[in-house]
Amino acid sequence: MKGLIIKDFKLLMMQKSFFITLTIVAIFFGITTDSIFVIGFLTMICSMFALSTISYDEFDNGNAFLFSLPITRKGYVIEKYIFAIMLGVISLILSTIIACILTLFLNSTVTNDLFLIALIYIPIVLILQSLMLPLQIKFGSEKSRVAMFIVFAIIFIIGYGFNELIRILNIDFTPVINTLLTMNISMILVIVMLLSLIIMFISCKISMKIIKNKEF
Repeated sequence: MKGLIIKDFKLLMMQKSFFITLTIVAIFFGITTDSIFVIGFLTMICSMFALSTISYDEFDNGNAFLFSLPITRKGYVIEKYIFAIMLGVISLILSTIIACILTLFLNSTVTNDLFLIALIYIPIVLILQSLMLPLQIKFGSEKSRVAMFIVFAIIFIIGYGFNELIRILNIDFTPVINTLLTMNISMILVIVMLLSLIIMFISCKISMKIIKNKEF
């Protein structure tokens, strides 16, 4: 697994010019709009690079060679999830540091809100990775884009339908919202993070089942 992580980080370094350009763009928009933009922009895009490493592995039937080495399919999937989490955490830390520097550069004060927003992106990234990694492993780079579009379309339809159902049945969620607002924000964040980790664990199990039945 250590070898796979090193391989993926070497692939990451091959794209350093892309990430440098991405950082420059993020800094530009951070200066012209809001420094917090840098956190969301860099974290979301950089953390998704784990998907492109799967595409690299599939290129020119590379997986067939990869699994001829002492690498199990289960270990391969676990490595991808670990690498995805590592990318998410590293990009979040670096983007938060950049956002803090930009805030000070713009003669503003770094507040706790900035760090709170940074933490909010952790479950968002984990859930997105949990959705996209199984699709990438199942369908590959091209078909997974279509599959992801369908998934998000279904989520949107369900969300819209649920909202309409609430309106028709005249259900009042105000007491629930008020209860949540009275809760400690740290407690809510911990609960959301735990839920996102559970979702990622389930996603990992699904990916293991997918790759177990996949032919290379």
